[in-house]
Amino acid sequence: MKIEFSKTQYKTLVKALFLASWVVNSCKTERPDDEFERLEQYILSQGKFFDLKNVELDGKDGKYHHDMEFEQKTLKHLDEFVEETFWVELIDRLAERDFFNAMGESEIRKMSRDERFTKFHEFADPYEVEFAEHGIDNLVIRPDAK
Repeated sequence: MKIEFSKTQYKTLVKALFLASWVVNSCKTERPDDEFERLEQYILSQGKFFDLKNVELDGKDGKYHHDMEFEQKTLKHLDEFVEETFWVELIDRLAERDFFNAMGESEIRKMSRDERFTKFHEFADPYEVEFAEHGIDNLVIRPDAK
């Protein structure tokens, strides 16, 4: 099988593989998952056919590495994702906690999907409004809470 890419498609693929590898491996403290790295290295090795800049082959480890400019520019996509995901996760987790505490798991299991969705949002919506208006300024962790 042969796949052909335009220069633009190839450069987008390079960014996508960099981001995928970063997401998969950035938090791993032990052995990284090299499946993504192997694919990324193969794609980067084809860069000469696509006039790829900002990548160099390191003579020490034999791997291709992006320069800092590429990494910073490309990681901005991830930063945007993380920023949005933070708020969604914070709201969802707080609302889920409050929903389960107020309703109880057995009552929630009796609800239809639509009822659960509607009831859940009764808990989530106030958090959404609060964080949209004040960010985390009013968020307090009570050290005495158990």
